[in-house]
Amino acid sequence: MIFHGESKNVTINRADFRSYSNMLAAERRLRYSGTRIAEQFARQYLLNPTPTRGYELCKYIFKIWASQSGNRVFGKLETKNADLGQQLHKKFQKINLIVVQSDRNFEMKCIEQLSKINGLGISYSSKLLKILYPRKFATLDSILRDELGYQESLESYQAFIDELHRFKRDYKIPISISKIEATLFVLISSKLKNKKLDDEYKCFNYKFI
Repeated sequence: MIFHGESKNVTINRADFRSYSNMLAAERRLRYSGTRIAEQFARQYLLNPTPTRGYELCKYIFKIWASQSGNRVFGKLETKNADLGQQLHKKFQKINLIVVQSDRNFEMKCIEQLSKINGLGISYSSKLLKILYPRKFATLDSILRDELGYQESLESYQAFIDELHRFKRDYKIPISISKIEATLFVLISSKLKNKKLDDEYKCFNYKFI
């Protein structure tokens, strides 16, 4: 299996991909799964959209689901935007219309709308949209950008989404693009972690021989 990034082609072992995908599926079935709870917040907002629900959705995703870095981003968002709930709500309403129409490259148009909020960049905009519309969006963070050869731009995000659809279609993967992205993330993160440990071990040996 080959994932064609903008500047890199990454070969992925099919068995590894299936193994990590199954692991994530099992985690999602847990009652207190972070992703599952975030998606519940999203469903509540979409069923009854209000500024307060939009704010609570963003707060949960950034402070709980996205861990420490998300906590910092949310703090900056609150500092820079006194009416954060209202802004999120207005953007979400515009985005919903764009999603319903689903014109060409609608994904990057939605990211563009959300990233206009002061302090909210492409990466965290994609996290929010992934939870709201898991079959249409995926998160492109720094790890996937670096390892798959993408840039932090609207055009690059669209290229990433298009490649996820191509990857899903060509390899007949029966899960949503957001789940494919999540599987790629844990697979690549695991490889990077193992590489880091290997490098540290080599340095340790070299230092003391």
